[in-house]
Amino acid sequence: MRIVAFDVETTGLDPAQHGLAAVAALDMSDGQLFYSAVRPHRGALVNDDALAVNGLSREILLVAPPEEQVILELGRWLAARAPFLPAGCNVRFDLEFLRAAERRTGLPLGLPFRALDVAQAALFAHLRGEITLPDRNGLPGVSLAAIAQALGLQRPAVHRADEDARLTAECIRRLLAL
Repeated sequence: MRIVAFDVETTGLDPAQHGLAAVAALDMSDGQLFYSAVRPHRGALVNDDALAVNGLSREILLVAPPEEQVILELGRWLAARAPFLPAGCNVRFDLEFLRAAERRTGLPLGLPFRALDVAQAALFAHLRGEITLPDRNGLPGVSLAAIAQALGLQRPAVHRADEDARLTAECIRRLLAL
């Protein structure tokens, strides 16, 4: 089964108000990576705190390809890989933003309903005693950084969609090997 690891950077947390800032998708079958910064759609709110997290700036977003172009190119890239299983860390967040972009642009991405959530897979591995996730307020931490650490991986210092998609893919490989 072909798995495509996704990661998005956004201008905030609400796909109804905020927009995409960067999109990455890594085909785990052949290692091909789709990556693009994204100029958010007209009317998207841009939260400076979100930009501080992902290292992007308003200046970078202004010169990035528009959302319509990125969604069109990503849709073509994904169509060449269909059928595929989308995957990500807390993947619902990524897919909600991608589906909101589909609705705004009218351009299909062909995202299936099912998806592999690395956070859930890691939590199951933790509960089975196969890995030890760090404690976060009395519960296992399931951030990408926490999962990577539990699997013996280092997260790059910079929070970027392309690097996080690669790290997500490696976490999937290690979780599947347990």
